[in-house]
Amino acid sequence: MKRILSIMLLMIAAPSADRMCTILAQTPAPQPPPKVLNIGREEVKPNVDAEHAQVESAWARAFAKANWSANWLGMTSISGPPEAWFLTGYDSFAAFEKSNLEFEKRTALKAEDTHFRQLDKDLLRGSRGMLATFRDDLSYQPAVSLAQMRYFRVNMIRVRPGLNDDFIEYRKIIRAALEKAQSDTHFAIYQTVSGAPNGTFLIFTPMKSLAEMDPNPASQKAMQDALGSENQRKLSELTSKAILSNEPIHFALSPEMSYLSKEFIAADPAFWKPKPKPAAATKKPTETTKPGQ
Repeated sequence: MKRILSIMLLMIAAPSADRMCTILAQTPAPQPPPKVLNIGREEVKPNVDAEHAQVESAWARAFAKANWSANWLGMTSISGPPEAWFLTGYDSFAAFEKSNLEFEKRTALKAEDTHFRQLDKDLLRGSRGMLATFRDDLSYQPAVSLAQMRYFRVNMIRVRPGLNDDFIEYRKIIRAALEKAQSDTHFAIYQTVSGAPNGTFLIFTPMKSLAEMDPNPASQKAMQDALGSENQRKLSELTSKAILSNEPIHFALSPEMSYLSKEFIAADPAFWKPKPKPAAATKKPTETTKPGQ
């Protein structure tokens, strides 16, 4: 299944362990990220973005019609090669497994899924699934009202083999400085456990507007002051020592490609469930205008 990967493969927590966790908050209030994140990453062929979006939108509607238990958030890259990511959160790996087992029993839904897979494959250069666990100890103010967000910056960080502890030390220094500076930023860090090379970390930073990417000298100075010269030196050393690569990708959240709970949509229905655009009016023929002219 596309959105819920095989058990063998391999922002938000569920209200109870018995209920499948949706990817997103059930109320407009800030919610913590899920403990387990299932990520479907698709590399879209050039110039077929519109066709791909149509397939994904129909896919989401089919699962909504079937009242499937696990929701997902779709988003598309606004920089670099075209990509689409689909995020589904779970309260535990046991919940992830339960969802897979439930899907195996849904014969009609599996047939729908296979149909859309066939439509999708000709539009993609490649795809992969990833499973990741939430690192609360490295994250900073991760609880947000995701329904109010419009973008994600995802930093894909590769740590050199055997140096995870150095990277963790690096991130804890940053977190302590953010707390000291009383920064109003928010991000959730996940560590992959399947579907990516060992030592892969994902930093999800939600944004209401791309204006948040503009330089903020006051915030930067507060962070430098909170770090101090010694920690700045240490961060520089740990960066060179531990980090193999850091790839930032910016995404726009996609209502059409998402399958969301009614409660989540209700937090901002104008964005997450916009009214269909009215059909263009056709010009009626007049006495001086013949049909077809």
